[in-house]
Amino acid sequence: MRVILDLDETLIDTLERQYILLNDLIFNKENLIEKENYLSLKSKRFSNIEILLKNGIDLDLANKIHKKYINKIESQNYLKLDSLIVDYSLLRYFSDRYELHLCSMRSNVKTAEEQLSSLNLSRLFKSISWVAHSETQGKIPSVKKISDNYGNIDLYIGDSITDKDAALHNNIKFIYCDRFKKNITINKLINQLL
Repeated sequence: MRVILDLDETLIDTLERQYILLNDLIFNKENLIEKENYLSLKSKRFSNIEILLKNGIDLDLANKIHKKYINKIESQNYLKLDSLIVDYSLLRYFSDRYELHLCSMRSNVKTAEEQLSSLNLSRLFKSISWVAHSETQGKIPSVKKISDNYGNIDLYIGDSITDKDAALHNNIKFIYCDRFKKNITINKLINQLL
């Protein structure tokens, strides 16, 4: 079986990075975001701009903060804050049983590859595809390319609409994972597939 996996919020926790960066970019310290509030809103799928608006920041400033956020979110200083969500031993066992491919939206390939290497994830995947955030079709072309190069993909596991769209446009079964819901976390889903 061939499986495509997403990276951010599927295999690794990026919320600490996002949370700290947003607060670093807020100039008015009265508008700093409480961590519990941030995580609660993220669990309900609020975007960072929506979270800024809910914290009393006007739309113009929220957009300016978001622009700076996009430029800094993949810098090494912030990437160091990420950690694994997936149980590494379980993922390694899964990769021994199935052919795994990674498809992730990252604009800075160099820092993305360094992060994968530091988390010891690179060797678990037959192929790794990086899709720039500016890619208008999302992951659809990259997933097609993986299928063209390696054969039919049986399953796509991810946490976003972008992942689901890529799977559906390429006629691949999609399984949605959600780190906030115990019955559909990545660890639970992998265990069910083994």
